[in-house]
Amino acid sequence: MVYLGLKAFHVVAAITWIGGMLAAAVVIAAATRNGPQRQSDGPSAFITSMRRWDQRVTSVAMLLTWALGLALALLGGWFPDVWLIVKLGVVLLLSALHGWLSGRLRRLHQQNSTRMPPSLRCIPFTVILAVSVVAILVVTKPV
Repeated sequence: MVYLGLKAFHVVAAITWIGGMLAAAVVIAAATRNGPQRQSDGPSAFITSMRRWDQRVTSVAMLLTWALGLALALLGGWFPDVWLIVKLGVVLLLSALHGWLSGRLRRLHQQNSTRMPPSLRCIPFTVILAVSVVAILVVTKPV
């Protein structure tokens, strides 16, 4: 019963984390599409709200995802398994990407943003691809 409870909360935390990352990526892409837009009255309420959400919800969900996921891996005895090592690598990349997105939100909030290169506008798709890889690894547990 403990395992199922941990698993349920892990899934909820992961969904919350990834949802927050996708929202941040779309907001950043939209806000930086035309280069820096300085306003004399400070950052927009939308950017402020997104940054606050990222700090209070998305970041906490990421930490919970890691903690609960590691607990599940210990309980399941999966640490020597290749699929778990690959999954942890992908999740580590997602964590790094979240850090980058948080930094972009901070710079937007401080109005120190620059135009985001068009190649980086594919970040929402990168997040979806990475999450898909994680889901496939978890469900199939190959080798």
